[in-house]
Amino acid sequence: MDIKIIRHDEQLMALWINTTDINIVNKIAEDFLKGLDTINTTFKIKKCSIWKKDDSMIKVEYAAFIKKGTPKTAEIEAIQNRKYSLIITNKLTNNIENIIDSFHIIKERIIGLNLQNLNKMRDLQINESLNLNYYFDWIGEEPAHYEYTITRLS
Repeated sequence: MDIKIIRHDEQLMALWINTTDINIVNKIAEDFLKGLDTINTTFKIKKCSIWKKDDSMIKVEYAAFIKKGTPKTAEIEAIQNRKYSLIITNKLTNNIENIIDSFHIIKERIIGLNLQNLNKMRDLQINESLNLNYYFDWIGEEPAHYEYTITRLS
């Protein structure tokens, strides 16, 4: 059997690889993630687990990290310290959650936050808001439908 990445979802920051051999999965995922690296950002494996809908595959979740010592480090630290308000509305259950926290914490709470929307969030002016919508209905995963309102406070 040809072992390869079956699916890559940039919004979920996840890969699905058709083997349960963790050593092979780590090697394939690390090689793939190296290709995503930029001057200021590196991508690392966050979690590997047997996919709950197909036990012959491993789902690899990854995260983006800012490289230390780059010209953007001081600017990034200032951005990370900004305060934001986040309103999460789960459209499937009608639950609403309000959070006030730093940029770093808020961005982690937004499912499906891609680089383009992350940049829009970063570029918000004080008291300016951004509305995002996340809908997910892929076979083998729980459906989700969230609306986010992000407001920069400081």
